[in-house]
Amino acid sequence: MTVELINLLQWLLASACLTAGLILSARRRLRALAALLILFSVHMLFNALEETRLLPGAILVTPAFGLVYGPLFYIFVRRLIFAGGHGWRRVYPHFIPALIALPLAQWFDFIHLAALASLITYGALTVRLIGRYHAETASTRSDAASIRLNWITQVFAGFAALTVIDAVRMFTRSLQSPLAETLSYAGVLTAGGVLMGALVWRAITQPDYFKGLAGNEPACPAETTPDPADAPLFLTIDEKIRADALHRQPHLTLSDVASVANLTERDVSRAINAGAGRSFCDYINAFRVSDVCAMLNARPDATILDIAFEAGFTSKSSFNAVFKKESGVTPSEYRRRNTRNH
Repeated sequence: MTVELINLLQWLLASACLTAGLILSARRRLRALAALLILFSVHMLFNALEETRLLPGAILVTPAFGLVYGPLFYIFVRRLIFAGGHGWRRVYPHFIPALIALPLAQWFDFIHLAALASLITYGALTVRLIGRYHAETASTRSDAASIRLNWITQVFAGFAALTVIDAVRMFTRSLQSPLAETLSYAGVLTAGGVLMGALVWRAITQPDYFKGLAGNEPACPAETTPDPADAPLFLTIDEKIRADALHRQPHLTLSDVASVANLTERDVSRAINAGAGRSFCDYINAFRVSDVCAMLNARPDATILDIAFEAGFTSKSSFNAVFKKESGVTPSEYRRRNTRNH
């Protein structure tokens, strides 16, 4: 048995991911992420065992692990988005290719390509799911900007790029010096650990107030061709929001407005799309930006962030992005211009 520094790195990553996975397993919506971390931990463990010859040479299981990452990542995203996702019995079929690959591990190159194809397939499904989630939240929540999931797409893209790099490394090992091969292998493992850490951090800091979309598939309120009858309905909704300053509620939803106006969510959504020509989220945020501008003019001593939170925004980053989108300038620039004008 020969233990090298690369094997110590594998043991370190395995221990860290196993610990994080066990901790996260207590949170229902993050159990798929916990399973992903534990899978990565076991993968590192078997890598170390195979490379140090602690397992018989005839036993080779690590190639099949690549066929599990895509499905688990997709399931994690589903459980993060939906309040009530499928039970584990419904997701078992996603792991059948990995089980089939176990006895075929000697065809390592073929399985590695299959794993890359699996990542691409599940990556496309994940991007599609996140796109539908963004459309749903923009249509039903005023805080949609603060609960966007672009970070998931970015992390998945990082894993996909790492998979391609690792595939190139595997297929060109014979052309590399032992030192270069070891360094590239260590770089891939370290990058994988960093991406896992980023995934865990962003998942646990996802806003707790967002409990997930209802149902298993997002269903935005059906949009129809604007009807002239929607105009007076929109004016009624608009007047109610202004009179009660509903837009200042940080997590205002379409359901909240429908309840106050004694209308259905579908009616409110259709009226806003017809009357304002924009999504519910953009419509409410336009009110907030207008309030912020008025308060910046009237209260020069108040901080911009305090004013933003008072107007109903929930985070600094989403406020800055929305304000610039609506006004064309940053909040600080708006205040400076207003000061110069006065």
